[in-house]
Amino acid sequence: MLAAEAEAGLGDPAAWRPLADRTLRLPDALRDALAGLGDGVRVAGYGAPSRGTTLLNLCGLTASELPRTADRSPAKQGRFLPGAGTRVCAPEELAADPPDVVLVLVWPLREEVLAQLADLRARGTRFLFPLPTLELVP
Repeated sequence: MLAAEAEAGLGDPAAWRPLADRTLRLPDALRDALAGLGDGVRVAGYGAPSRGTTLLNLCGLTASELPRTADRSPAKQGRFLPGAGTRVCAPEELAADPPDVVLVLVWPLREEVLAQLADLRARGTRFLFPLPTLELVP
């Protein structure tokens, strides 16, 4: 593995510059995307993984911008995301009180999330995927 990394040039800090640049642009891009949704647009999250909490904290997003996020794990429901203060609820809450936009905090599971929340999507909820490229899916 070390040989493969050396061959790829990963020991050179310059190899990591594009990733660092993209990471530094993400907070502004995500905040701008949320602000650009307009006044009165209700946003909720989906998922409560550590990577999602890290993203929210990197971007300075709090419960003011994301008051709730749904997670299928009963162990996480009724709790709050560290730093952000976002409340974790059951996915059924999103079905009962649908948001206009869902910020997907489990972006590697894109197709699974879209399938799980197909009813919301059919009702007009849009999905904001922050990574690998910021994308709002109708």
